[in-house]
Amino acid sequence: MENSQIFELVRWGSLIIPIFLALGIFHIATWPRNRFLRLLASVLIPWICVVFYVATVFNPVGIKAGLDSGLENPQMLYDNNTIASSILGGWFVPLLTISLSLLVSKIRNVYRAEYS
Repeated sequence: MENSQIFELVRWGSLIIPIFLALGIFHIATWPRNRFLRLLASVLIPWICVVFYVATVFNPVGIKAGLDSGLENPQMLYDNNTIASSILGGWFVPLLTISLSLLVSKIRNVYRAEYS
């Protein structure tokens, strides 16, 4: 497997990991029992995990893929700016995932109440 293919898998992982973590924490975890606190935990925990994922997996794989593709300084593309962007925007994917999940659940409950 080439480094560019590995980088594509890692890039997709940076989207898939927070989605499944958020859904797992919100729908499967039984603690905390308060729904708002569980929502908060299902956004914060994947957010922190994405920041660590970017720092420890995404940046090194991106640098390696950049070196193999012939970029002169791939370190300039995968540096603290990618970590800063994940700190600033890493909450969005988990929050959007939980919001869509709650919307689908609400629509399903309304549909069941009308047609049952």
